[in-house]
Amino acid sequence: MKKLLRGSLWIAMTTCLAVCSPARAGLLSVTCNVMPPPSVNFGTYDPSSGMSDDVTGGITVNCNGTLTLFGSNTVNASIKLSPGKAGNFSPRRMSGLGSGGLPYNLYTSGSHSVIWGDGTGGSSVLPMTIALTGILGLLASGSATATIYGRIPPGQAVTAGTYSDSILVTVTY
Repeated sequence: MKKLLRGSLWIAMTTCLAVCSPARAGLLSVTCNVMPPPSVNFGTYDPSSGMSDDVTGGITVNCNGTLTLFGSNTVNASIKLSPGKAGNFSPRRMSGLGSGGLPYNLYTSGSHSVIWGDGTGGSSVLPMTIALTGILGLLASGSATATIYGRIPPGQAVTAGTYSDSILVTVTY
């Protein structure tokens, strides 16, 4: 049975609350959460620089479970990101003083070629494997971190001010 882990990824501001409790083969039980809260902070954007504003952030998924003798002691998960306030993935837009917002996007790699989303609208979901280590019959734990690659394209004509977006993070395992 797949379970969902949901949290919020704020672009420029951060908050996240999430917990799940599924059973997995090789594990009597497992609970995963996102800690600490994920964030991506672009800092100050200079529209006259002629360069993209590239930043990274991370989503860390921590899992705890009880190991059994048979089966896998790993948790296979996938991470989805919502399109944010703009409602689409290409491009996402931070809201702020400008009426059109500030275009940006989040990617699965540093090549900035695959938009990280929910698998719709030209976006892709990111798979993740979390290995649990511990003593047979006792509590085991593990964590994995997925890097978020953020980019604001160069030359955006926007009003000076503060811009932000809220992204829902969904971890299915």
